[in-house]
Amino acid sequence: MKRIEKHVKKKETHLIGMGVVLLLMIFSIFIYLLMKQNQTQSVVQETDTNQVSNQWTAEKQLKVVNRFSTFLFKAPTSHPVKDILYEQALKKEPYVLNHEQRVQLLHDQLVDSELLYADTVRVLETSGDYTKVVALQQPNGKDVDGYIGWVFTQDLSDIPETFKRAEKQIVVSKATAKGRLENSDITLSIGSYLPLVDETETDFIVETLNGKATIQKSDAIVRGSMTSLEEMMTIGKSLIGIDYTWAGTSGNGFDCSGLVHTLYRLLDIQVSRDTTKQVLDGIEIPKDKAALGDLLLFENEQGIHHVGIYVDKGVMLHAPNENASLEMMSILGTPYEKELKYVRRIVQP
Repeated sequence: MKRIEKHVKKKETHLIGMGVVLLLMIFSIFIYLLMKQNQTQSVVQETDTNQVSNQWTAEKQLKVVNRFSTFLFKAPTSHPVKDILYEQALKKEPYVLNHEQRVQLLHDQLVDSELLYADTVRVLETSGDYTKVVALQQPNGKDVDGYIGWVFTQDLSDIPETFKRAEKQIVVSKATAKGRLENSDITLSIGSYLPLVDETETDFIVETLNGKATIQKSDAIVRGSMTSLEEMMTIGKSLIGIDYTWAGTSGNGFDCSGLVHTLYRLLDIQVSRDTTKQVLDGIEIPKDKAALGDLLLFENEQGIHHVGIYVDKGVMLHAPNENASLEMMSILGTPYEKELKYVRRIVQP
């Protein structure tokens, strides 16, 4: 009997020991899971913090052009024409260059493009008077997000909150237009986008970097409201006589691809900035099927070198070269007829 009692007690002791071990294991697992949860929460919090930080950093990198236009230079180097442009930039007025100075933009390989008022850029780096940026509204094939180049640092400003909240925009549809501020005017180029606040029977009320301004409805349209190539080409024809300016995209002067790029902004269509990239935009059309608004691309022994916009019966609207101004001309019986390589349709009928 004593032997049985002793055996039972021994078994009870063993079971109690196993129970204690089991409880310790459960407690250890609980502690482990609790620590794991805390680690996960820390990682999530750190990730959220990093995401907020990255978003803040990305927003800090975005700027807008704060004057009529600014050139996108190839390099942050000195040049007499740049000195002239810099002095004019201090006054926040449209640039003024004579014919010789415009020619130097091309021959001295100074610029690649031109950005308009309120265009958005991403800042890559700043070096004194120059800031390297990505022009987000100017796609350029090799530069996925947009054309890359240097602008005057003073020509950039932070993006106002009013710009970010805007639900609608207007686009200037006249070569140059006046925005009337409370105590002054602001000059704007065709193709410039501005946040729309309100409108009256005759005016748009828009946000600018200097507060609200009014623009006559005859000088602008609601972005996305124009769908007609006829309307676009009517505005295009109103630009005839404006000086050719290498790299130009503004009402102050265009090059051939800049004219195409800016006119299609009126239709809220983003066309590539360079002729060599515009040859890939849209779809190819047989030459004998060219219609209003199609791009005519010309090729010589150096490759694609020129673009115009088809009007009708062999006539195109184009910015010819540094010794001419915007014009309409027939390509029939001219070197252009032989050089016509591609017809590209951007808007389907």
